[in-house]
Amino acid sequence: EAGPATARTTHVLLRNTQGYQVHGPATTQRSPPTDLYQAIVQALPADRRDALGIQAGEGDALRQWLKQRVASLAERRKILAEPPVSVIQGRETSRLLGGPVLSRSATPPSRTQTEHARQTLQLLFPHLSEARLNRFLDDIPNTQLRKTLNGLVLEKQQLHTDLLGWQNSVILSLRDAAHEQQVRASIRQLTGMLERCWSERFAEYTDDWGHVQQGASLKLRGIPMPPRLPTLSASFEHVTFLDASVCNFGDAHSDFLKHFPALRALNLADNRLTQVPKALEQMRFLRVLKLAGNRLELAAHEVARLKKLRALNSLDLSNNPLARAPDISWMPGLRLLYLSGTPLETWPDGLFAHPRDDAFVLDLRGTRISRIPTVETGSARARVVARTRLDRRTLVDEQRARYEGL
Repeated sequence: EAGPATARTTHVLLRNTQGYQVHGPATTQRSPPTDLYQAIVQALPADRRDALGIQAGEGDALRQWLKQRVASLAERRKILAEPPVSVIQGRETSRLLGGPVLSRSATPPSRTQTEHARQTLQLLFPHLSEARLNRFLDDIPNTQLRKTLNGLVLEKQQLHTDLLGWQNSVILSLRDAAHEQQVRASIRQLTGMLERCWSERFAEYTDDWGHVQQGASLKLRGIPMPPRLPTLSASFEHVTFLDASVCNFGDAHSDFLKHFPALRALNLADNRLTQVPKALEQMRFLRVLKLAGNRLELAAHEVARLKKLRALNSLDLSNNPLARAPDISWMPGLRLLYLSGTPLETWPDGLFAHPRDDAFVLDLRGTRISRIPTVETGSARARVVARTRLDRRTLVDEQRARYEGL
């Protein structure tokens, strides 16, 4: 940091692999990277540049001006070797300044620090409302405020560096120039969406049921996925909803999901997945998972992977070539289970491991199931079977009669 702590205007210089970028309250678009002296000149107010006799873009002039006014190395050593000024006021000094109370700064340091923090947060998170900005400041102890802000500035800088490296990376397996143009366009679009998503702290979104949910949402639906997605060091734990449906999301992209461990809802429907993503194992808060319309068969270890999602209340595996049914024995809150349009011949394991009330929906239409579980007529289990969406024509005669009699 440079300049007085009471300054009304703050500019932040962010350094990346190509140079420095200036961000300020009036910044409407990102400036191209430049060297340090050019960035300082750009950050200076017009009246300060005029006082120095330097015009915008004259970074070399600032360099020469500094060389002329900075003391030589020998002189700096002599000054630094002198005894420091005492921080304890003498009696005469204290009397001259009106006593220790009157000699204090007119602006309390905590207030100045808060104002600086507010400006920095507005630069980092331009979409943050005033109420949520205040909540952000209230949640951070004053002793940790500077460290927290510096960490956020570095994190945003590193995110920009990671995404810039991804944009400039070599892309293999391109069919022709038109395909490359399409891939580059997708990468640019995804870069902008990821940078905006990072800045949406304390955001909210409305789910499919019209309920307002806490957290940011990242909606990538319909954006063709490039061959490779970026590896990110920035935190996206504030993202609770991710929609990457209908975008050719495949097994090669699955590792990207590890950046979103706090998801409550994940939609990967109508894509090219042949395996259940391993990153799901870390999503212990996941409640809604949509994997319909992929190429999943569910190997034994994938059934075990899905089984660990204890918080699920909705699981959609419809229109997949499933070789196994999911195991829902560890999902007491599951309310919706869609398995329609699959070649399943068996009912899901764990169906009766927990009570399933009338809100529970099991869809087995379009499967090869020909038998129903053995249950006692009139029991709670019988009611679960009776309310299952099932093709009666696939049941053998005896089973169809039992099903209709439940």
